[in-house]
Amino acid sequence: MYRIVKWNETFENADTRKRVRLGYFMVPSGSDSAGYIELMSHGHDGVTAFGVFIAICQWSATCPPRVRGTCSRTDGRALTVRQIAAAIRMDVSIVQRSLELLCNEDVGWMQFEEQKPEQIQPSANDLPPSAGNLPLPAENLPQGEGEVKGKGEGKGGKEPADASAAFAAPSGISDFDDSESDPPDKPPTQIAHVVPYEAIRNRFDETFGLASQLTEKRRKALKARWRDSWWRENWEAALERAGPSAFLRGANDRNWVIDFEFFVRPDTVTKMLEGKYDNRKSANHRQAGNTAAAREDRNAAAFAACFAAAQTDDAPGGPE
Repeated sequence: MYRIVKWNETFENADTRKRVRLGYFMVPSGSDSAGYIELMSHGHDGVTAFGVFIAICQWSATCPPRVRGTCSRTDGRALTVRQIAAAIRMDVSIVQRSLELLCNEDVGWMQFEEQKPEQIQPSANDLPPSAGNLPLPAENLPQGEGEVKGKGEGKGGKEPADASAAFAAPSGISDFDDSESDPPDKPPTQIAHVVPYEAIRNRFDETFGLASQLTEKRRKALKARWRDSWWRENWEAALERAGPSAFLRGANDRNWVIDFEFFVRPDTVTKMLEGKYDNRKSANHRQAGNTAAAREDRNAAAFAACFAAAQTDDAPGGPE
């Protein structure tokens, strides 16, 4: 796996480490480091490698915190050179040569290391959408109409032919909970999607810097949310928008901080996407002139005043 050397220490700060997706990243100033001088000594190839490095940094800044600084997918699987080139929209041969220079010990801006199995974590985006799309072991393939032969069973062993039967729900959790099930006048709908409990919990914790527990109550609520295709498609975007929220992090009159139970309520993701928890400047703060726009206005006014004074001095009859 290709990795940016000291990404966390060099390219991020305390604020950016809290964010799910960065709109910017830190870049060291100056052009007198040993790595930069060595890179530029390679002429055109060095300049190209510098551009490739910045492009990789820009792409990496958009990745989740757990994989930022590495050339990997959201689940931690390493990207090939071809995939890196596709991610930054550059030619594969250019990226290959640039990576060789960037990993050179005299430059030392990137390094290549063998990936360890424990570095790979399931991601909600990488999971198949339906249990029916997962490959079944040979012993669980249908043997006849309405039945499959179970592993380790005798000749008389039979199981439902539904492929989703091969994927049991987590221990202690039924397919349908009492509090969040479909209305009594409507038959329950079979859950075709495998709920990525750990991936969602991990993403939530990374967003708000928490260490949540997956209790049975929370699993049931999350399973209910996962039935909704709109929720499945938008929960990550909601976390990305609400991540910087001061209110959800305790800046409120009760010092209340969001928890996982609140996140999996039916309307929380909707409210997050509507901007209910976005940070907002108070009217007093705006009037005090502390916003960036107010500072720019003051600078423009000062410049205009200086320019007007200069014109007056140059006018006929003006000050000698």
